[in-house]
This record gives sequence, structure tokens and C-alpha cells, in this order.
Amino acid sequence: MRLDKFLSDSGLFTRNDAKKFIKNKKISVDGIFITDPSFQISENSCVYFEGRKIEPYHNIYIMINKPSGYVSANSDSRYPCITELIDHPYKNDLAVAGRLDIDVTGLVLLSNDGNFVHNVISPKKNIMKKYKILHDGILNEEKKLILTSGIDFKEYRSSEAIVEIINDKEFFLSIHEGKYHQVKRMVKYIGLNLIKLERTAVGGLNLDINIGDYRLLNEDDIKLIFGY
Repeated sequence: MRLDKFLSDSGLFTRNDAKKFIKNKKISVDGIFITDPSFQISENSCVYFEGRKIEPYHNIYIMINKPSGYVSANSDSRYPCITELIDHPYKNDLAVAGRLDIDVTGLVLLSNDGNFVHNVISPKKNIMKKYKILHDGILNEEKKLILTSGIDFKEYRSSEAIVEIINDKEFFLSIHEGKYHQVKRMVKYIGLNLIKLERTAVGGLNLDINIGDYRLLNEDDIKLIFGY
């Protein structure tokens, strides 16, 4: 591959900028400064720009522990976005696989792989999303049965959910869908006052980083999400 194409494909440079930096001896390949934009590199070549290694463009998968007050988006005119917490050259290419409301915290997945994003949010894939709910009320057996059996809302009927009691004021709720405000509406439907909502897992992938932090996912993480 041509050196200037490799640089532009990385997402860090335009083709013209790549050529300019090459000619100005800002780009080195395997320790040697190259001045020819058409210089051919191999997949094993190490390319640096002013001492920073340039990685070839590839699919990335990210878990972030979203704080309250951030929107699940790349840009917003009023509120900070979760991508502002990510330091990665591809962050402007990331799409959110399952948004959380601005006041909701927890696990959000992002990727530049469109198929991955589609499969995570597609109801046909039946990927469970697990939420930790802090409430001010009493979750009795009758209310628990309503959640686990499904609720008839005006627009749709929620599918069967899984409820795991933590203590008198906290429980986990796991659902396959991800309708607009669905968890909040389910909690309100059974008469509980929601205090805090956090997503703790997607599929078999559990949240394992501190609030505001992110990490890249590996193949094993991806397998946990989809259950294979």
C-alpha cells in the first residue's frame, strides 16, 4: 500500500496533508524518514508521525461507563457527549449501540462497525440488557410478577423480564428490548419511585470499569455479548 494512502486511511490525515507531512520529513517507516508519498509499505511496517505510531484503520469496539449528565451521542449543542471521554483517533466515527438517557449511568457500547451496532440493538438478536434500579417504594410479589410477565403499554407489550432482588430498595431488571424510556416506564407502571438507574450488562458482558472510564473490547468480550 502507498504510504500516503495508509496515512489517509488511518483517519488522522487528508491525502493532501499526508503528502505534505511526508515531503517535510515528518513520517518515518521502520525508523527511516520517507519523502516519497508513493513509497510502498507492508502490513508489518511501523509508521510514525512525529514519534507517534500510526495504526491502520480497523474496526474498534468500546465499552464506556457513562456518567450522568452526558448524552449518548457524538455531538450535542447543549450537553457534553460520551465521546468526549474517549481518547481515540476514530472516536468521531463511533456509533452508539444502545443509548442511555442523560440521567442514566452505566454500560454503553460504541463501534465503527455498523453490523455490530445493528446486531446489538436488533430485537431479533434477543440480547439481554441488565439494569440496576434504586427505588423508593416496595417491590412486592404482585409487582414483581407484573414485570416478569410483561406490561401492556399503549404502543407495545413488553416481553417477559427477569427480576433479581438485591435488597429492599434495589433490584436488577433484565430485558431484551430497548424501547424509549422503557425501563423507567416499567418501574413507574408498578408504582415505584425511581431514584437511580444504571445499565450493568449487555448480553454476558458485565460492566467492569469505573464511572467515566472506557476500554477497548477484545474477541472474548464480543463473544460474551452475543453468547458464542
